[in-house]
Amino acid sequence: RREKERQDREYSSSQLSFDTSLEGIGVSEASAIAEEEGRGGRRRGKRRNNHLLSFAEGKSLSSASMSFRRGLKRGLSGGAVKRSLDPRLQQRPRATASSAGCGAGAAEVIIAGGGPAGLFSSFLLARAGIKSTVLEKAERTEDYSSRSYTIVLNERGKGALLSGSPLFSKLLEAGSERRFVYMIDGRTGSESKIPKNPPGIGFTRPQLVRLLEAEVEGEPLVKLSRGSGVTAVTESADTGFLRVHLDDGSELKATHVIGCDGKWSKVRQSLPSFRGAAEITSVPSFGVHATTDAPKGWSRDGTHVIKGSSDLFYVIASPLPGDRRSLTIVCKEKIAQTHPWLRPAEVDGPAAENWEGDCAEPEFKLLERLEGLLRDELPAFDIGAGLRGGHINRRASWLRWKGEEVTFSSEGGRVALIGDAAHAMTASVGEGCNCALESAARLAEAVVAEMKAEASETCSASAMSKAFVSYGLARPGEVVPVQETSATRNGWKKEI
Repeated sequence: RREKERQDREYSSSQLSFDTSLEGIGVSEASAIAEEEGRGGRRRGKRRNNHLLSFAEGKSLSSASMSFRRGLKRGLSGGAVKRSLDPRLQQRPRATASSAGCGAGAAEVIIAGGGPAGLFSSFLLARAGIKSTVLEKAERTEDYSSRSYTIVLNERGKGALLSGSPLFSKLLEAGSERRFVYMIDGRTGSESKIPKNPPGIGFTRPQLVRLLEAEVEGEPLVKLSRGSGVTAVTESADTGFLRVHLDDGSELKATHVIGCDGKWSKVRQSLPSFRGAAEITSVPSFGVHATTDAPKGWSRDGTHVIKGSSDLFYVIASPLPGDRRSLTIVCKEKIAQTHPWLRPAEVDGPAAENWEGDCAEPEFKLLERLEGLLRDELPAFDIGAGLRGGHINRRASWLRWKGEEVTFSSEGGRVALIGDAAHAMTASVGEGCNCALESAARLAEAVVAEMKAEASETCSASAMSKAFVSYGLARPGEVVPVQETSATRNGWKKEI
C-alpha cells in the first residue's frame, strides 16, 4: 500500500512536470515534435503525440524557455530527458519478480558479444563505476576478409562516441577521413564529387574492434573473455539471478545481461519476453565481396559508387588499410536470371544462423567471372590488380519486429538488447554500426540517470532494471524507422 501511494505521488508530480514542460508550444511545433518522436504517431509514440497535441490546442500556458524546448526535443528523440518528462516511464513497477531477489545489491552485468556495441557498452558502464564481463564467442579478432566490411561513422556514431570522450580522439586519429562520395559512370569514367559535411570516419570492422579492445583491456572494471559463446539465458527462480549458459556447458550468473550477440542473438531467442516478437526478414538483394589493389591515383578520402547501364547491380569501392580497397557488388535478385552463377546459396536450418556455407561458387572461378562482368558492364572502371577473396553473400536481411508495442528490454528489465540483436538492418544506408554505438550510449545514459535518481555512486540491481526498461521503451521509436528505410532501399515493401 505504501509503495502504491508513493508511486501515485510520483506520478502526479511527473505529470505536472510533463504538462508544464509543454507551456508555450503551439500546435505546429507540437506536431513537429510528434513527427520526430514517432513518424506521425507510430507505436507507443502515438499516445504521447496525442498528449502533446491536446495540450497545444486547448490550453493557454505560459512560455517555456527555448533551451528547455531544445532539451524536450532531444528527450523525445530518445535521450535521458525523455524519462524525466514521460509519466508512463515513471509509472512502471519499481520491483518485479525478476528483480526482487537481488534488487538491494549491486548490479552484476554480463555482456553477450564482444563486437563494437558490446565493447563500447562495457567501456561506458566502467566509466559509471559498473563492473561487467564481456563474453565473445570468437577466440581472436578476425583479420580483414571478404566477410568483413567497412564502417563509416557518421554524426550518429560520432555523437555516441563523444559520450565516451576519451575514446573519441583516439578513434579519430586511427580512422581515415571520408570527406566525399564519388559517383562514377562506369561506362564513360565521368565523375561527380559530393562533399560530406561533416566528414565521416572510416574503419574496417576488425580495426574498430581492436581499437575498442585496447581500451577495455586496460580497464579494471571490465573482464573480456574470448572463446566464450552464450547459448541461452534463463532465470533462476530460487535466487532471482540470471543463468548465462555457455557453449562449453558451463554457466555464469548475473543480475543483468546485455545482448549484443548479433542478428541471430541467442539471448533474444532464449527469453520468453522476446520469443516470437521479431523475425529475420529477407530482401530481394544481396552483396558480392572482393578486395583488390587500389589503382595509382585513386582517391582514398571517400567512398566510390560505380554505376553502369544496368540497373541490376552497382559497385561500392572503399579504401582499406595499406594500398588495398574493398569492392562490394550490390545485386538485385533478378540478376541471377541472366547470370545464374551469381545466385546466392539457399541456406536453411542451423546454418542459417551464421555466415558459414553461404557461398557455393569456388573462389577462383567466381573471381574470373566477376572480373569479366565488371569489364563488360563497367569498361571505364579500373578494377585494379590482385582481385581476390570473392564471396557471394546470402540475401540481405534485417530484424523486423511484429506488432505495435516494441521494446528492447525483457519483462522486468533484467535483459536489454542493443546492436544487431535488437535492430539488425541491411547495409544500404550505412547505419548499422552507427545505430549500435548509439544504442550503447542510450543504455548507458539511462543507467546513469537512474543512479542519479537514487543519489548513489553504486548502481543497484533495481536501478539497472529501471534503466533497462526505460531504454527498452524509448529506443525502438528512434531506430525502427531507420531499419525500415534501409530495408526499403533494398527492395522490401511494407505491408499495408
